Amino acid sequence: MDGTEVQRVRGGSKGSRLPQLAGIQKGGLTECSESQQNARVQSLMPDISRFKGSSKREISPPAPQPEAKRKPLHERALEYPKPTANPPRPTGLKPRSMSTTSGLKPPSRVQASTDSASTTSFAKSCGPGRIDRNPPSKAVGAANGRKGPVSRPRTVHGHRSDHQVVPPMTPSVERVKHQLHVVESSISAIKNRRFPSKTLTPRKFLTKDSDLTGFTAWDVDGRVDTIESQFQELKDMVTDTIERRKGDENAFELAKTRVSELEDQRRKLEERQEKLKDELDLARDDGRQLRHELDKQKWDHERMMNDAERQHREALAELEREHRETVADLQRRQQSTVDELRREWSEAAAESQRQIDSLTRRHRQELEDERRKREGDVLDVQTRMGNDRLTLELEVQELRRQAEGAKAELEQEKSLRGGLQNSITELSACNLTLEARISSLKSQVEFLESDSKAQSDSFASMEARLQEALRVAEESRQRLIKEETERRILFNKYQELKGNIRVMCRVRPTLEGNDGGSGEGPQAGMSFPDDKTSAEIVVAGPEERSSLGVVTRKSHPFEFDRVFTPGTSNSDIFDEISQLVQSALDGYNVCIFCYGQTGSGKTYTMSAEDGMIPRATHMIYDTMTRLRAKSWEYSMEGSFVEVYNEELHDLLSPGQQRRLEIHHDEARRQTHISNCKTVRLDSVASVETMLAEAQRNRSVAATRANERSSRSHSVFILRLVGDNVATGERCEGTLNLVDLAGSERLKHSLAEGERMRETQSINKSLSCLGDVIEALGRGSSHVPYRNSKLTHLLQFSLGGNSKTLMFVMVSPLEVHLKETLTSLRFATKVHNTHIGTAKATRRVKMVEPACFAAPPSTTTLPIPTPKPNTVSTSTQQDAATTRAQSLQRFEQSCARLRWKFVDLENAYRRANAPLEWDFSVEEAERNFKVDFYEFYAWIEQAVVLILSVFGTGVSPSCVTAGLVRGRHAYHHNVLKALDEPTHPLHAILGTGDVRHALWKAKELRNKWKDAAEGTDETPPLRMYDLNWIVTQTMRGLEAAYEVALKSLREELGGNEGEFEAWSRGVRVEEWEWMVEPMDWQA
Repeated sequence: MDGTEVQRVRGGSKGSRLPQLAGIQKGGLTECSESQQNARVQSLMPDISRFKGSSKREISPPAPQPEAKRKPLHERALEYPKPTANPPRPTGLKPRSMSTTSGLKPPSRVQASTDSASTTSFAKSCGPGRIDRNPPSKAVGAANGRKGPVSRPRTVHGHRSDHQVVPPMTPSVERVKHQLHVVESSISAIKNRRFPSKTLTPRKFLTKDSDLTGFTAWDVDGRVDTIESQFQELKDMVTDTIERRKGDENAFELAKTRVSELEDQRRKLEERQEKLKDELDLARDDGRQLRHELDKQKWDHERMMNDAERQHREALAELEREHRETVADLQRRQQSTVDELRREWSEAAAESQRQIDSLTRRHRQELEDERRKREGDVLDVQTRMGNDRLTLELEVQELRRQAEGAKAELEQEKSLRGGLQNSITELSACNLTLEARISSLKSQVEFLESDSKAQSDSFASMEARLQEALRVAEESRQRLIKEETERRILFNKYQELKGNIRVMCRVRPTLEGNDGGSGEGPQAGMSFPDDKTSAEIVVAGPEERSSLGVVTRKSHPFEFDRVFTPGTSNSDIFDEISQLVQSALDGYNVCIFCYGQTGSGKTYTMSAEDGMIPRATHMIYDTMTRLRAKSWEYSMEGSFVEVYNEELHDLLSPGQQRRLEIHHDEARRQTHISNCKTVRLDSVASVETMLAEAQRNRSVAATRANERSSRSHSVFILRLVGDNVATGERCEGTLNLVDLAGSERLKHSLAEGERMRETQSINKSLSCLGDVIEALGRGSSHVPYRNSKLTHLLQFSLGGNSKTLMFVMVSPLEVHLKETLTSLRFATKVHNTHIGTAKATRRVKMVEPACFAAPPSTTTLPIPTPKPNTVSTSTQQDAATTRAQSLQRFEQSCARLRWKFVDLENAYRRANAPLEWDFSVEEAERNFKVDFYEFYAWIEQAVVLILSVFGTGVSPSCVTAGLVRGRHAYHHNVLKALDEPTHPLHAILGTGDVRHALWKAKELRNKWKDAAEGTDETPPLRMYDLNWIVTQTMRGLEAAYEVALKSLREELGGNEGEFEAWSRGVRVEEWEWMVEPMDWQA
């Protein structure tokens, strides 16, 4: 071993144990493997020339080497490795994706830590002869060391430090650091295999006495395989490193791009910030200037006020002085005038007294003369009347004597005739008795005289006739039962065809005064033009004064199932509803209720001695008795409750303290009231007793509108259960007879205190009834039954499983005309509401009934509506539609808009106070938004119609200046058409507050169009001035109507007579033209 190698071993070098190529002498010992290129120079052995003199034998030169069987390693390293059958050996390195290697350091930094002692070609190509399987831990640390920071290229981030640049990597920093540590450990492990461990243990070297067979340096194939495996691992590592570097470079470029974008955004934000600062400075300067001007104006105003106040005080003092002087002067003048007037008055009084005395004397003389003349005339008349009276008295006495004689003769004849009649009756009875006795005796004689064979034939014949009669009777009975069943089916079909909710109108008669006329005031104009079916009533509206001073009355026609005139009695009315009572016996739920204002005759119709409730119970008992012959047995129970101030009270137990609760049986569609007294009604007398007790306990009070006004809604519930012993059928029916409290305005009734609270409760429950009817007609998924105790109690009577009849009671007086029209409009709304088909509660013994839920209604308007597949709208007017017809349609649309406004107002009240109506805040606001969405559809229809009066049409496909396309193009274009400055409606609907309100309403319509699904996220209602929006819109439509009316008058030349004749000649259209809100949006 030479000194250089000893120094390297002692110095702890990491290089190979073989010497460097520079230390190999020329001509030294060379050992070769099978490959000629895998030659190793063994520099540890001395040169052969040194041993020529002292060697005992010559050493033969090296044998010639064959050509290499494989390519050298430096050429094979440049080739792409061929796929092998065996799997590749694990290298300890895992492939990394772009995201996992984005945080790794460049490969050049990891590879830069190699030792200078291992830079020989031999160490790089072959490596050590022996691999240390347990390298020391120091090698790992040495592999990770760096001499200094690596410089980075200058980019747009050059002004930032390394720790400020956020690497564009997806995984966490800790994870990337851990992966980097694993890679560096793997690289260090590979390097440790290439270098021997730092140890001073003496090693064997090849000498002339060495055992060549056991020396590892001659294991060429093993060492070649080891070198190749190490080379393959190194090559894989280099390839993986290159790929990771490319990924890092791409990630770096992405990061640079992102940083550039962020720098641009930062620059823009800084520019915007500077701009906003400038604007803020300008605003502050303006504010200071305005405050300065305000202070200056305030000072000037105070100065002017002080001057004006001083001048006012001076003027006031001057006026007071002048006033005192004037008053003193007037007092002097007045005193002299009074003295002069007193003197003149005394002279005039004396002259007047002289004239009065003269006139009195002359008048007395004339009266005396006239009295004497009249007395003479009276004596003449009395003389003539006395003579005539005497003659008449004589004639009357004669007639009386004749009448008394005739009367006596008549009495005598009557007594004689009565005696003869009694005698004839007695004789006839005796004659019949004797004839029957004779016939009986003859039969006995004939029977006794006949022989036994004849008697046997007679008995057999009688038996056969008896059996035949019994068979015929049984067949008749079965046929009667079958016909009764068919009658029930046909009758119920007839009722269904007439409609589940039937509406009848009754006009109460007026009370007669002492003079025989009406004692209640003037009557309203009502007529009944339909004499055949009695289904129509026409009411003359209140007087309306036009802008020209013309007073007109508009006629309001209403049509119902039946209209009863004031002369109709309760008996005639019950004949019409008796069929519904029969339906209750057939197992149906039947509800009959009276609606109307206070004093319209509701209680008289329902609870009078001959009212609907007593007559219904009498009919039920008569029918029950008649149906016993058809094997039907009925039982009847009744209860009587009232809804007073939104609380249920039992009228049959007035002192009861227990709370009444309403429970609904969804399966059987029946209602039960807990803690309510139920009375079994076995006779008519028990029914009358119950009604009398309930009438005594009902809440009534005197109001300005009615001295005995019902202050609660009364509900008479009659449950009927029938069993047919022949067929096993069972039916359960319910008859609800409701007497609603009368609606009245607080302004009209002037109620205070408890009466005012009762009135508010009554109006609230009636409003909730209207909401339920509208929801049923609209087919809404949510029907607000629980908004009121009344609607909650009548849920199954209104919700499609009942036959319902409503009496609308109206007053004939002119003072009640507005309430009458309101009641008739509500009745029309109910009349056009379809709630489904009623089902009878009927079952056979041992079989449970099948209950079917009625399908939801799809009708919302109380007026006739077009078919669902109708395509035409009010904007698609045919050529025959004139301006007059467009104006008439506008009036109908406004009438429907006012009607809808009532519902919108109620929904707005519930939205502002949801807890009072048992609503959640979200639900109440959602209901109002849905109502407002429909309300805007009616507003839009009215605007389109008033535009058509002036020949302006709006089409979704039109493209003109200022109009838009898109989903909301039509709704936008309707309002945009009003912005034309030359349009006659521009000044009314296209400018000012009205225009702003219309556009704001359209904006809310777009925001709340999906409110029914609950998908909207809009601010609460208190953020919008809805009262102002609706008020301005309605005022604008009223002003537009006046303009359109004036335009039509001018078209006719301003002649009022021609205009009135033309108005009467306009064809009155039905309501089919009107489009539903949902169809209008389509």
